[in-house]
Amino acid sequence: MSRFISLDALVVYHKSSYFQRTNGTEYQSTDALKGPTFVNEPPNDVTFLNTYGTIVPCSATGHPNPTVTWRTEDGTVVVNVPGLRHVRWDGSLDFPPFAQEDFRKDVHTAVYRCVAMNSAGILGSRDVRVRAGKKEPYFFLYLKIDVTFAGDC
Repeated sequence: MSRFISLDALVVYHKSSYFQRTNGTEYQSTDALKGPTFVNEPPNDVTFLNTYGTIVPCSATGHPNPTVTWRTEDGTVVVNVPGLRHVRWDGSLDFPPFAQEDFRKDVHTAVYRCVAMNSAGILGSRDVRVRAGKKEPYFFLYLKIDVTFAGDC
């Protein structure tokens, strides 16, 4: 009894180019594979007020185009937390304004890392320490001082 596998498509990567065979037709790429490089790497420290929010940028280029994801300090993939944190279409991490009572330590005081990945490689950013502060109410104190000296009466 003989066994065989039929492949409809085959992609082979070799050094800086790749070959693809689909339905008996062979193609060779003229575009070299290129690992991700950051176009906009996020900063080390991001501090913002809860009433303003912030956007932490991250974008990368490469061939093929890399996908950008965010990870927490322990390597967990960042998921959207409605109203508090979400990954934008352009790879940036968005922290919208939030009420003081919605503060979450795991979201607003955390270490993140941007990761860009394609078939040619993977690239991680430096650690990004995010700290959200709350805007405290402030008051103006108006003092009116009347000074009277003896003999001015």
